[in-house]
Amino acid sequence: MKKRILLFMALAASVISFSSCEKETEGKTRTTYYPTIQLNGNSTVYVNKGTQYVDPGYKSYLNGEDVSSQVTVQGTVNTAESGVYKLNYFTIENEDGFGSSASRTVVVLDFSDPIEGIYAVDSKVSFRDYGGTIVNFKGDFEIMLIGNGDGTYNVSDLFGGWYDQGAGYGSAYACKAVMEISGANVSVDPEKTSVAGWGDSIDDFHDASFDASTGALVYQADYAGAMTFHVTLVKQTLE
Repeated sequence: MKKRILLFMALAASVISFSSCEKETEGKTRTTYYPTIQLNGNSTVYVNKGTQYVDPGYKSYLNGEDVSSQVTVQGTVNTAESGVYKLNYFTIENEDGFGSSASRTVVVLDFSDPIEGIYAVDSKVSFRDYGGTIVNFKGDFEIMLIGNGDGTYNVSDLFGGWYDQGAGYGSAYACKAVMEISGANVSVDPEKTSVAGWGDSIDDFHDASFDASTGALVYQADYAGAMTFHVTLVKQTLE
């Protein structure tokens, strides 16, 4: 009899507890709104060196309210110096501490420089692999040359985008190099090239030339003992 009484009391307590919890949470559900941000214009902007950079702007909303004025921007752009600059945009946080962000890349280039600029990889460029097979480049790859003011140029990828853009490995597998261009003559010191992802450099650089009238940069780069990249880059017009 005593056990039955105790069991009844336990069941009653659980019912009371459940009812109590039900009343405490009743009508207290809510919707969480997250801030959004949308950049105006392109995520990559090209600016002529020496001109003023004017940001295309952005729009940020939280629960239907325009909160663009509360966006903070980190990063600066120095249009007096050629280079790649990154701007990061951060929204306000909602009541739960969540925010959103976006980024824009600003590339400052001297549009009047016959060499500095953006180059498209020519579709006839090929790559000779370990077995001697020649494979044509496919894809709309872009390579950047940025001047150092002394006749040398930083090249974003001596491989012509093969691993970085073509295979999708990322920029760590681009071959960074400093290229010296004087008239039609083009040279690269292989020991000063770098492929960060594999921690090595090219073996040799040869058969190189630059044609200022067409903006064509042609060269071959030997890599990893048996591979040769046959690269033709064509300078693009920026406005």
